[in-house]
Amino acid sequence: MPIVPKIAGSASLISSLVDIHKTALIYSKREHNKVMGDNVVAISLGNQKADYISFKDAQRKNWFNKRGLLSSVREDFAAVKGYCKGAIQGIVRYIPKIALSALAIIPSAKHKTLSYVSTIALAVVEAWDFVRYGSGMFEKTDYLERK
Repeated sequence: MPIVPKIAGSASLISSLVDIHKTALIYSKREHNKVMGDNVVAISLGNQKADYISFKDAQRKNWFNKRGLLSSVREDFAAVKGYCKGAIQGIVRYIPKIALSALAIIPSAKHKTLSYVSTIALAVVEAWDFVRYGSGMFEKTDYLERK
């Protein structure tokens, strides 16, 4: 049973899954903050439209508004939606790595060549990923032109 393909496939699979999870967390936080910002605007605009001014009513209204900002169901759903969106985008990006990692890990003793070939292909994909995303060689450097 070849050990090198198993180690390489496991390491690549673990790093891919960790990156997918962290990307999904970033998307989740972004969606949560966006909905939270919308809630702040909606509540403050609603707070400014009072018919009369009373200290007691203003305190009660502020207390309810603070509780509404701290725990909103819409924010929680937005965070879940953002996590799913980020996870799907991460999975789409890492499909080749996940497939090659599975091919390196799963084959039995009969298919050693498949395991070694997928390990070599995985090394090529990892190297390309490092050159493309890690070194920034193919990134635009003109930040003013980006939209």
